[in-house]
Amino acid sequence: MITPSNSVYNKALESKEVAASILLPLIEFEFAFHGAQKPAITQSESNLCQLNKIFQICNKHGWISSKINKLGNKNEYWFKLSNSGFKEIYEIAGPMADKNKDKWAILLCECANKKTKDRKSKDKICNIVKNNEDISIKEICLKTRLLPYTVSRHVRKLKKEKRL
Repeated sequence: MITPSNSVYNKALESKEVAASILLPLIEFEFAFHGAQKPAITQSESNLCQLNKIFQICNKHGWISSKINKLGNKNEYWFKLSNSGFKEIYEIAGPMADKNKDKWAILLCECANKKTKDRKSKDKICNIVKNNEDISIKEICLKTRLLPYTVSRHVRKLKKEKRL
């Protein structure tokens, strides 16, 4: 018999494995992910109850990096997962079905606990852009194993320095 006490939401609150198994396909299919610095879970106001439940699950397991916020002037709400939280979800439930999204998932996992700075990143980015003028930020990220904010910052600096 289905009762509130044995719903999948309550099972996910109690078990990281259940929670990760539910969340990974949702992140891949439904929410802002590919090209994002942190996966963001977004829903319309009509699904705010579901989003609150998912937020509670993620919060219980230590996977969030923001509270639920309204998305601009739209009737949509969102919160971000931390990269270390996403890494744990991915390690439990991965890989993703879409190979391109899985490449991004692996990059986010690699960067989740990265503390050291690569002093040669700007030069690597400069060489990649010079050799591939039509390359996107996402593609540069995958080649350099850096997140978008780092790549964008270096591209701006390189343009300012007139190296690009």
